[in-house]
Amino acid sequence: MPIFNARSSDLQATGPVIDLRLSVSAAAAEAMLRSGEKLPSPVDIRALIDTGASRSILKDEIIEKFGLLPVGALRMDTTAITGLPCYEYLLEGSFHGLTFAGVFIGAPLRNQE
Repeated sequence: MPIFNARSSDLQATGPVIDLRLSVSAAAAEAMLRSGEKLPSPVDIRALIDTGASRSILKDEIIEKFGLLPVGALRMDTTAITGLPCYEYLLEGSFHGLTFAGVFIGAPLRNQE
């Protein structure tokens, strides 16, 4: 697992957030190009670093911009809903020169910025 250290002069005011660029995985990009599909543009987001989280979760609206098929499915418990059906997607993320591939969960997050 990569380790990234950074300092923020305004961490108390902004919280542990980073600017993250999301794109389709290398494998998905290769398959799309082989089939003649146009690659979707990367999406820039502000992401909250949650050191207690075991998974990475994105709003469904962000996932939909990539037009990907899910690679898995699960049921997730939130503070408001138990057994929420969600899908998993393979994406790449990059920030500060570090690029990583990962499985992201698409969830109907409401009132989240």
